[in-house]
Amino acid sequence: MEGSWQWRTPFLLSAVLVVVALIVRSRLSESPEFQEAQATGKTEKNPLLATLTGDWRGILRVIALRVVESFAYYSTATYLLNYITDRHPELRPVALGAITGASILAIAVTFLAGALTDRIGRRPIYIAACTMAILFAFPMYLLTNSARPALVVTVFIIGIGLIHASLTGTQGALLTEQFRTATRTSGASLGYQIAAAIGGFAPLLAAALVGAFGWPGAALLYLGAALIGLTGILLTRETWGRSERERVSRLVAEETAGRATSSTAASPPASLESR
Repeated sequence: MEGSWQWRTPFLLSAVLVVVALIVRSRLSESPEFQEAQATGKTEKNPLLATLTGDWRGILRVIALRVVESFAYYSTATYLLNYITDRHPELRPVALGAITGASILAIAVTFLAGALTDRIGRRPIYIAACTMAILFAFPMYLLTNSARPALVVTVFIIGIGLIHASLTGTQGALLTEQFRTATRTSGASLGYQIAAAIGGFAPLLAAALVGAFGWPGAALLYLGAALIGLTGILLTRETWGRSERERVSRLVAEETAGRATSSTAASPPASLESR
């Protein structure tokens, strides 16, 4: 009985996170773009239908962009762990520790990728991550098959801590920016969830391909997902290029200057304050 609660307790404690998330979400304000759309009456009465009929290309782009990220995670954190355990049971503790360490590293890399994408644009980061995934597909299994603990750890660090984290750090802005304001939430969510459902089959497909073709089958599956992602990002326009960044910088500077002017005008001269 005691052992059964060891794994149930974390799930029960996750209810606290749900409450925190609800509190945080209730205090968030809508974006200026959505507030403007509301004020001008440009919102959609049926955003899902409007997305399917008018923004279906954006949905396909999101699916392609998300498939690589989803497969990159499930192919390493889920399937590769099972692959290692079946062939080298003694390496399971090493693999579990590597997943934990890679996940901790991924937190920092996710923030770094998000900050970097705000500075240089969305596409460069995503193209680099997809290219890394393509180059990593076969070495991932070659390194794992060596059964050397250090190389096994390296595989998870690269696969989860670098490649997957770089993709997730960019997605938050990239996926939503594929849609106009009125359909942004519906479009990004629909494409995201469809890709998640597809990615959930990654471990099953990898196991089937390994059974039929050996480990190269799983490597080809990973490679295929990475190629889909690379194709998707190459067909996606830059949503945060130099012109967009300069435009926003000018708007921020103008707003800051306006606030400073208003503050100065509202303050009485020092000579009057002294009287």
